[in-house]
Amino acid sequence: IGSTATLSCAKDFELQGSNKVTCTAVDGADSAKWTFNKGDAPSCVKSAGQNCPPKAAIKEAIGIKGIAGLGIGPLNGGTADGATAPLVCPTGQLVQGDATVECRNGQWVLKQEGE
Repeated sequence: IGSTATLSCAKDFELQGSNKVTCTAVDGADSAKWTFNKGDAPSCVKSAGQNCPPKAAIKEAIGIKGIAGLGIGPLNGGTADGATAPLVCPTGQLVQGDATVECRNGQWVLKQEGE
């Protein structure tokens, strides 16, 4: 009783509210509970992430700059975290393998198969 603990959140989550909790007695009983300042309840929320560079930067970011004919299709979600765009080939050709890029925390990355 009287001990304090500092809270933190898992990767990709942000702490909102108090990061400190205190162990307090429950109505004079032999039990205790963790408490925090009223109105400052701690919670972990998913981080918003960062926007990615403009579409023109995608090819260089994922290492396909200079591959003739390979292009980037329409952006789904603009440049916000979680946005996606398909890789596209000239008419009559197909992209083999996973063909989607995604904005993750400010960087364009190729989505891995199964994601």
